[in-house]
Amino acid sequence: GNHEERVERWLDKNPMFEGYFDIPRALNFEERGFKWVKSWTEGKIYSIGKANFVHGKFTNQYHPAKMAQRFGDNIFYGHTHDMMCHAVAHEMHPDKVHVGQSIGCLCTSQGYMKGSNNNWQQGFMVLHLLPSGQFTYYLPRIFNHQFIGPDGVLYTP
Repeated sequence: GNHEERVERWLDKNPMFEGYFDIPRALNFEERGFKWVKSWTEGKIYSIGKANFVHGKFTNQYHPAKMAQRFGDNIFYGHTHDMMCHAVAHEMHPDKVHVGQSIGCLCTSQGYMKGSNNNWQQGFMVLHLLPSGQFTYYLPRIFNHQFIGPDGVLYTP
């Protein structure tokens, strides 16, 4: 995302630190089985079945509708740090519904916000994928450092 890109830009200006800030290596992505996808910097869409992921493009109160309209397909993103959804049903094809869904963030408001109002919402997405590419997803919200999972269990630190 754009946050990691800030590190990359800083390293471009300070090449003597190259290799010290390797995010995938520092977070042990390979050992944890995570795939690092640099879709923001390259403008690519990352797809898993019929779910598509991008960084995000819009920030107003209608951003999920605009994302669903712009992409014309299921699109998930985190740019706005909130959890909003807009579903589009097709009159000619009632079984083809697609969503624009922002999936929240794992952080809280940061210092650079300087106390300004924001709509940041802590949460994450769980995606269940069928062999056909169809999917179901859940967005557990994090509150007081805990969340209720799709299984109905309260998870606490």
